[in-house]
Amino acid sequence: LCAGDSETLYINGATLGSSYQWQSSTDTLTWTDIPGAVNTAYSTPAVFDSGYYRVKVKCTDSVYTPVFSLHLNAPAVCYCTEPSIGGASTCASTYLINSVSITGTPLSTSNVCNITNGFAYTQFADTGSNTASLYPTLTYSINVACMSIYGGAGGWMDFNQDGIFEPSENIFLSPNTTGGVQSFLFTVPTNATYGSTTMRIRSNYYGFTNADACSYFYEGETEDYTVNIIQAPPCTDPPAAGAIQGMNNICPGDSEILT
Repeated sequence: LCAGDSETLYINGATLGSSYQWQSSTDTLTWTDIPGAVNTAYSTPAVFDSGYYRVKVKCTDSVYTPVFSLHLNAPAVCYCTEPSIGGASTCASTYLINSVSITGTPLSTSNVCNITNGFAYTQFADTGSNTASLYPTLTYSINVACMSIYGGAGGWMDFNQDGIFEPSENIFLSPNTTGGVQSFLFTVPTNATYGSTTMRIRSNYYGFTNADACSYFYEGETEDYTVNIIQAPPCTDPPAAGAIQGMNNICPGDSEILT
């Protein structure tokens, strides 16, 4: 099952007329009675960690069922995907994603569209210019271009690797795409889980809120990328200062992202 799901467990073959007490454990060594779980079936609350269950079956003597293990699926199995999130049914749609890149990383894709289960969706392979390695606490510029000058775009990254794109994991929102490249800053949280995780980029006509990573829409496109959160190497003395990147000349009233 996936994080946040619940499961109903049943006893099979126990002696009729017995009494029952469900127990849970995180390590199969220490067991805790589950309050109120005294029937032949038990529905777990929302599960966010793998665990173990058994039942104490009592007549005059007491015996225990074999241990039942409940394991969470890998996050990649649990993400909402097509056909449940919708999108354009053809790559001739007006509201598709033209390009995605993250400054300072290899990740850079352009003009990719696939129809998956009837909708515009691409799961990029974890290789080459389809992926990036990111460090916690660092701020990155993500650059996204959409085809339409009237649509919206949004991005999410599953920083805690629980298979859910939470509103707090939204990395940018664009209420008005321009047809050209738009750049947005996001920071990888200090407590981001190390390892491979998924970044989702979406476009549509309507625009997005931070809770729309899995919402169903009738237009637009969804692209999923695998990125790797890695531990930063230890600093060395003297530190390297690096250099500021950005445009030197802009017009009055413009803004510029410096990295």
